[in-house]
Amino acid sequence: MYDSRQMECCGEPFSVGDEVSWPLLMLPAPARDASAWQDCLTTLEAPDGTAGDGTAGDGTTLVRGPGLVAIWTGEDRVGKGAELSGYLSVERHGGTVPGISGVSLSAGTVSSLHVVTQGYAVDRTGSGAYEAVPDERWLRPVTTCPKWFSTLAQPPAPRREDYRRLATGVLVGLTTG
Repeated sequence: MYDSRQMECCGEPFSVGDEVSWPLLMLPAPARDASAWQDCLTTLEAPDGTAGDGTAGDGTTLVRGPGLVAIWTGEDRVGKGAELSGYLSVERHGGTVPGISGVSLSAGTVSSLHVVTQGYAVDRTGSGAYEAVPDERWLRPVTTCPKWFSTLAQPPAPRREDYRRLATGVLVGLTTG
């Protein structure tokens, strides 16, 4: 996933067929979203404890797969060689994530792109903040990642003041070595 905020701030648009390389985070899949995002989860392996494997220099756990390396952002400690599932997310703001500057870039060829639109509703606590509505996401195939997301057309939405739909980024299919 390439989050819209990351692209709009620090990203360069790319297209299907382009060779890309990015620093990645692996975010644990929230239980309430797991069914809607099951097809988007990646499973990578925690370090096995061999020399030079496992940390980004500050104790941050690295997870790996064929052609991929990412920082695990889960709070739970992981065992050696454990398989972890989550979302891979491009991280362009290196200073906000401990260890990201020491992580190798994951590289590959973009095989598919889908703009992700998410439904949001005012939370039920009365704070007035919007939160993602579980199981409300739409994918629209595109050939080039947009630079700006706020101007993209959205699927029709119910006309309610407490609900909105927003393009939140692009889901990237990446072929790695």
